[in-house]
Amino acid sequence: MKMKICLALILLFSCSLQIVFAQEKAISGGIVNGRATNLPKPIYSNEAKDFCASGQVKVEVLIGEDGNVVSAKAISGDELLRDSAVEAAKKAKFSPTPEIRVKIKGIVVYNFVPERKCIYVGIVNKKALNIPVPSIHPHIKIKQNTIIKVRVVIDMSGNVVRAKALETVYPFLRGAFEVAARSAKFSPTLINSPPILVNGIIVYRLKIDGTVETDIVEKNKK
Repeated sequence: MKMKICLALILLFSCSLQIVFAQEKAISGGIVNGRATNLPKPIYSNEAKDFCASGQVKVEVLIGEDGNVVSAKAISGDELLRDSAVEAAKKAKFSPTPEIRVKIKGIVVYNFVPERKCIYVGIVNKKALNIPVPSIHPHIKIKQNTIIKVRVVIDMSGNVVRAKALETVYPFLRGAFEVAARSAKFSPTLINSPPILVNGIIVYRLKIDGTVETDIVEKNKK
C-alpha cells in the first residue's frame, strides 16, 4: 500500500514539473512585428534628433501567453535610441497563445528616420584642423590607459555644435571631454545644397600619467 502511495506521489510530482516546464518554455518567434495587435511607436527624443541618431534598433522581447510583453531589452542600434525603443516594446500587445501555454521570444524592429540630412563619417580625428584636450587635475588617479569617445555633430562651418561623451570608466570626466570636443575645429563642409550636418566620433586616449592624446589609429565604427 505504501509503495502504491509513493508511486502515486512520484507520478503526481512528475506531472506537476512537466506542467511548470511547459508554462516556462519559450519558443523562438523571429521578428514579431507582424504578430502585434498593437505596436506603439517609440518616442524620437530631442537629444536623439540633435545628435542625428537614426537607423534600425532591435529589441528582444519575451511575450507571455496573454500576449503582453514580459521583458524587453535592446540588442542592437544607436544607444541614443535604445531606451525609447525598449519602452515602446514593453507596451506592445500580441495575439495571445493560451491554447499552447507557451511564451514566445522574438525581435521587434524599429526604424528611426532622421528629420534632417546628416551623414555619419565615423572617427573624425584625422579630419580635424584642431582638437583641444582637457586638462586632468593631478589629484585624479588614472589606473590604466583608457579610450574615451565623444560623439559630435559638426555644422557646415566646421564647428562642433553638439558633443556627448559615450560610456566611460571615468564618468566624472565626461563633462571635461565634452567641453574640449565642442572647441574642436574642422574644415567647412563643401556640400551646401541642401545643408548637411556631419555626425562622428572624436577619440581621446587618456593615459595613466593623466595626459591626453588625440592621434588615435582605429577603425571607424558606429
